[in-house]
Amino acid sequence: MKELLYSEFQKNNIDIEQDVFNYGISVLKEQFICIFISLIISYVLKTVREFFLFLFLFIPIRVNLGGYHCKTKINCYICSVSSCILFPTLINVNLKMYSFDHLRMYNFDHIDTFCSRR
Repeated sequence: MKELLYSEFQKNNIDIEQDVFNYGISVLKEQFICIFISLIISYVLKTVREFFLFLFLFIPIRVNLGGYHCKTKINCYICSVSSCILFPTLINVNLKMYSFDHLRMYNFDHIDTFCSRR
């Protein structure tokens, strides 16, 4: 598959070295695996919405600022999956803590009465 894609690049006069191309494909594969594993764990934890919010906010920051680089691939997977799970879980906990459910204890009937007069 990689060779077919690389030959298509060559046919279309896209000049890229074979080792650079192979490295890019391996990084892309690793990122896909990390996101897929994180998505499965997010589904189990019921934080899929927060997971996508985290990715939407985190990917641009990560692309522009870089980040921590582990020495081994397994450590990289562990750190990446942990951050992709930890932050959405914290977002979920904070959303539940600061939701508007606690406002139910207040009586807002006067607002409905005021709005219906107009």
